[in-house]
This record gives sequence, structure tokens and C-alpha cells, in this order.
Amino acid sequence: MKILRRFVLSTFLFVLLFFSAPQLQAQVVKGSWTKLDTRPAGERIIVTLHDRTRIVCTLRGTTENELLIAVHSTDEMRIAKTNVAEVTSEAKHKDSFKNGAAWGLGLGVGFGVLNGLSQGAAAGAGTVGIYTAGGILIDWLHKGREVLYKAR
Repeated sequence: MKILRRFVLSTFLFVLLFFSAPQLQAQVVKGSWTKLDTRPAGERIIVTLHDRTRIVCTLRGTTENELLIAVHSTDEMRIAKTNVAEVTSEAKHKDSFKNGAAWGLGLGVGFGVLNGLSQGAAAGAGTVGIYTAGGILIDWLHKGREVLYKAR
């Protein structure tokens, strides 16, 4: 019985770590300006500098070394790209269901195996379904800002 418990715990931890991989979290490539460089001028963004200063502004464009923004409709600013820690969209958007389903499935498999061992296979399968649905529901309710740039 101890061997079975160790196997179940090891499997659960493996699934948990596997599903927490960065590929499932839809992140921007750190240090890459590509996503921001392709955005149209006029989009509302939030720029966070390395000193943690946050600037809510309008994107005017980018150059090789600078980010061009407008804080108010007439005040244009140039910020050196080396001073920028993160740029996000101001508008919030719905999250992808992919990572919520993966987290729910990973936790569901772990707890489903434990539940299935003590209460039967049907209970284990039900646990997997409930956790997967819960993960999808949490993602459906979650709104976040799109990360356009993040420093390394």
C-alpha cells in the first residue's frame, strides 16, 4: 500500500509540474519587442519602467531604441527601451481556456486517482471532470491585460 501511495503522489506531482509549464501560460517572449512593434499607433497601453513607475498612455510608435507614447493627447514622450520593464494593453481581455483546462485536468488526475483508490473508479472519473470544468470556469471568469513586452 505504501508503494501505491508513493506512486500516486509521484504521479500527481509530475502531472502538476508538467501542466505548469510556461508553454501553457501564453506569455510573451521576454526581451522581444516584436509583439509591441507590430501594434497600431493609437492603442492604449500601460508602460512600467524598471523603477516601477507606471504610465498609462497612448502608443505612438516605436523606433529601434525608443518607445514613443502620448501621455495626454498633445504631450509626446520618448522612453528608451532599456528603461522599460513591461508594457501591457490597457484593455482587459478574456484568458485562454487552455491553461485552466490543463491545470484542472492535472489536479483532477491527481485527486481523481486518490479518490478512485478509496471510493472506486466512477468517483475518480467524476473528480477529474469536476476539476477540469472548474479550471475552465475560472479561466472563463478571469480577465487580464495582454503583455506586449516584458524585460528579461
